[in-house]
Amino acid sequence: MTRITARSRRIVKLKAVKLELLRRHSATVTEYGRYLRSVLLGHWYYGVPFNVTALKVLRQNLSRIWKAIGFLRPPRSLDTENPLVAAQ
Repeated sequence: MTRITARSRRIVKLKAVKLELLRRHSATVTEYGRYLRSVLLGHWYYGVPFNVTALKVLRQNLSRIWKAIGFLRPPRSLDTENPLVAAQ
């Protein structure tokens, strides 16, 4: 009998990650990456042995969420980064 990761746990975790990324909407891309890396490494460490398929699916879903949230992020403040805009 082989053990598999419960789909419901994965879905709950993905929803929690999505809410956390929305909460951190002003964070830098590096901070986003650190957070997602910690989530993924935690699942790899505590995951069911030899259940690589479920872990790959989790990684793909995290990547999809990151890309979707990335498009929702506002651009960095233009007045501080672009001196031409600040002068106007």
